[in-house]
Formats: sequence, C-alpha cells, structure tokens
Amino acid sequence: MKLSATAQKLYDAFCEFEIIDAHEHLPPKKGRLATAADFSLLFSHYTRHDLFSAGMPEGVFHKRFRGPEVSLEEKWKLFAPFLPAIRHGCYARPAEIRPPLGWPSCGNATGTGACAP
Repeated sequence: MKLSATAQKLYDAFCEFEIIDAHEHLPPKKGRLATAADFSLLFSHYTRHDLFSAGMPEGVFHKRFRGPEVSLEEKWKLFAPFLPAIRHGCYARPAEIRPPLGWPSCGNATGTGACAP
C-alpha cells in the first residue's frame, strides 16, 4: 500500500521507537520485576480467554501454565496445542511481533526458553 507523504513520515518515526505498547495490561514495573517472567506472561491477560475458548481448562491455566514453579518446557507442552487456534487473534498478536525486533517468534519456539522475554 502506498502511503501519503505524511503517513510515511509518521511510519518512519514510529519505526524508530524502542518500545511497543501492545496493550497487554502488564503489572507495574516494580511488581513485574519482583517475579520471574517467562513467555506465559505475554498470554496472561485477555489472551487467557482465547486459550479457554480454544479448550485449555481454566484450572490448567491458573495452576500450571501461569504457575511460577512450572518449568518452561512443561508450560510449552501445555500451551503449544492451543497456539494454532489463538495465534492470529488480536490478543495473541503481540507475541508474534517479536521477530522484527530480533527475538524468536513464540510460534517457532520449542519451549526451551526461546519465548522467554
């Protein structure tokens, strides 16, 4: 799509931003830094409802997928079957913008930390 000169200037300026606000509703920085984070954090707010709709039981989500004592490998095993059903939804898209930033896509991850923020 061809952009107008103004739109192109805005796009070029936005490409220089070092942050992306994908509206994840992450907790405030102080609390967020006090807990270990992994890829499941990206799927912990609105996306949880997509996971439920795709068939992930709520108990599995709350106790296993978001459980701090659960390994990344185990979380990936819980999550991977549902990714194809949610990956193109607007809430899961922030995880897929990672490749342009030089980070691996969660869609290509093996669960061994490749999705870890």
